Amino acid sequence: RPHLLNFFEVGSEANDASAPHTFLSLAYWHHLISSGRSTPQAQQAKAILNYVMPNTLWPRFSKAFANFYWSIRAVPTVTLAAKADRMYVAPSPGAGLIGVRSSTGFQTNARAALMFATHFGNSSAYSHANPDAPGFQWGDGADWLVTDPEYFNSSGVMAEAGTPNLSDVSNIVTLNGYKQNGNGAQPQIVYAEDNTAAATPHFYTQINAQPYWTMTSTYRRDYVWLDDLRVALVWDRIVGSPAKKWRLHVPASVTINGSVATYTVNGKTVNVRNLLASSNGAWAVENTLNVWRLSQDDSANDYRSLKVMDVGGRVSAATLTTGSGWYQANITINGVARAVRFFDDGTHALIQ
Repeated sequence: RPHLLNFFEVGSEANDASAPHTFLSLAYWHHLISSGRSTPQAQQAKAILNYVMPNTLWPRFSKAFANFYWSIRAVPTVTLAAKADRMYVAPSPGAGLIGVRSSTGFQTNARAALMFATHFGNSSAYSHANPDAPGFQWGDGADWLVTDPEYFNSSGVMAEAGTPNLSDVSNIVTLNGYKQNGNGAQPQIVYAEDNTAAATPHFYTQINAQPYWTMTSTYRRDYVWLDDLRVALVWDRIVGSPAKKWRLHVPASVTINGSVATYTVNGKTVNVRNLLASSNGAWAVENTLNVWRLSQDDSANDYRSLKVMDVGGRVSAATLTTGSGWYQANITINGVARAVRFFDDGTHALIQ
């Protein structure tokens, strides 16, 4: 979970839970070598380990090292702890993560969000090809608000329940009969933006996962984060014949009141509002090893979903308006009216 020293326990870095997120440790390189075996990344890791002295830590903000190994964008020399606002992209090979941390900084009440996507620069980029794409996590201080069941608690639901679960323990819209696609390509990251300086401050990510979920002709998800990560809008458009199931995994029991699902984590109340689902299915709740799964079944071939999530009662009202090829959430956040419009064709969302 996110906290003062670590970002998120996920992927390769989860194997060293005490490693600060601004560093790569020797434990990480050893894991990469053993898991990657003959991949170019594993071979390069072997070469690096042969070169460095034992117990060396390579900081991710070391510009020369990052440019050498990943050939990515220029990495600021200022440490992450010195930044007031941050949209943190983990450059570890294969991890494929976008992390967004609250502008309250590294405080016990800082919020953080993590989406399974990579994006460097201003052009389209590609994520990792895993069954969880394009899922997400959400944290407040040391508390999970939305969990990643694979790495929830010490070993994870997936590890305890068995790998056949695959995408069934992901925070995505799952497809009946398809828990993974071994022949799928990496999902494409269309937009990944830090717009905290905009008139309506927000973060925006759009992920096109159709290259992985090839049994669909469209599989797209948009995230809009507002109110310093206290409000999230999740928009899905999927075109394909498999039946759909919208899934969300949370660490507390869920109460259903019509279209609104509510749960509380250490005094922090989270509301999940269902503004749109093509077949208007009811919420369902399951519990597996103390992880609660909120889900909604839908059989529509041309599926659309729009959910509004908030923590601490920040959203007092939310309604939906529609037009030709667009769907708009009209929400009131702490007394301020906001409008977020999503488009069927994947056009950049409008946030006002």
